[in-house]
Amino acid sequence: VEPMADSELVQRLKRSVEEWNAWRRDQERDFEPDLTRAVLNNVDLTGADLSSSRLAQAELGAATLKRCDFRGADLVDAYLVGANLEGARMAGAKVMRARLRGANLEGAAMVNADLEEAALAGASLRRANLSGANLREATLTKADLTEATLTGADLQRARLEGADMTKARLRKAILLHADLQRSVLNGASLVGAVCQSTVFIGATCTSTDLRNIDGRNADFSQAILQDADLRKADLGRAVLIGTDLASSNLEETVLREA
Repeated sequence: VEPMADSELVQRLKRSVEEWNAWRRDQERDFEPDLTRAVLNNVDLTGADLSSSRLAQAELGAATLKRCDFRGADLVDAYLVGANLEGARMAGAKVMRARLRGANLEGAAMVNADLEEAALAGASLRRANLSGANLREATLTKADLTEATLTGADLQRARLEGADMTKARLRKAILLHADLQRSVLNGASLVGAVCQSTVFIGATCTSTDLRNIDGRNADFSQAILQDADLRKADLGRAVLIGTDLASSNLEETVLREA
């Protein structure tokens, strides 16, 4: 028998966030509310303390979850399509395979969150902090990552086609085999990022900081790298067919067999 949410907890949460938060403060610090598979679609839970909660497979479609505390929560396989998670705190949360298409995660704090295989197509992650997050094989097609922080994030095999990463911070991020076709990286920083076999076909990287990247075997075909800083980047065997490198800085850039 698959686990189900404690119905009394679900009713308490729906009744009043203020009451729920007061009740949470009276519980032991290691208490983990069981809301597994809870149905909370379209519910307004703004500011709710859901830290360490078990929300695996919960239904939170189009729910209002602004400034909610999800730190350490289990949201594996949760349904959050169209949910509003603006300013939510999700550090260390388990969000694997969660469905977050079109969700609003603007300014969300997601440091070290596990979002492996999460579906985030069309989601807004403007100014979100995803430092150290696991986004392996996540789908971020046409997502808005403007000014997002992804320092040290693991984006191996992530799908970022058409994503807007203007001024995003991706220092030392791992982008092995990631697909960034037609993405926008204007003014972004990828200093020291691992971009081996990464696909940048048709990407726009004007004034992008690509110093010290490991771009071996990456595909920059038809990409725009005007005014990009590629000092000390390793582009060994990279594909540069039709790449626009006008005014880019190629000082000490490795172009072996490129």
